[in-house]
Amino acid sequence: GPRAMRAAALITPVALTLYAPPAVVVDLSAPAEARWQAALDASLAVHPFEQGFQKAFADRNASMFSKLTPQHWERIGKAVEKNYPEQAAELRGISARFAHHGHPVTYEYLAAWAYIHEISHTDIAAGVETRECTAVLATDAQGKTWHGGNMDQTP
Repeated sequence: GPRAMRAAALITPVALTLYAPPAVVVDLSAPAEARWQAALDASLAVHPFEQGFQKAFADRNASMFSKLTPQHWERIGKAVEKNYPEQAAELRGISARFAHHGHPVTYEYLAAWAYIHEISHTDIAAGVETRECTAVLATDAQGKTWHGGNMDQTP
């Protein structure tokens, strides 16, 4: 009837915009700098930088990241390098791949994303709306531990 047609008219545009995300194999035995190149390439092929990453970056740029000083950026980059050298190498590779595509996204900028939760609990985040992620940790009857979570952060 008319209700079903209205529902179909509302749902159809949403359903037509859904698609499978790109499938990429990330070889963790590859050099850290190269691991994520295919994933970034695939993502940018589906979502141009201006419609994807740039929009995601804009919120943090306008809020917490706008409050970081050059010394903060340097300190954060060095902290990732010292405490997580493999992740630092991955971030340097991702930064280089962004540059390959014409988008200057620095290693220090990506390093700040690695510490986004910590930054959001400092004075830098004062007055900035933040939400935390939700997670569950459970053990089944066979003793296997399950962990699930989502990234329901702002924006």
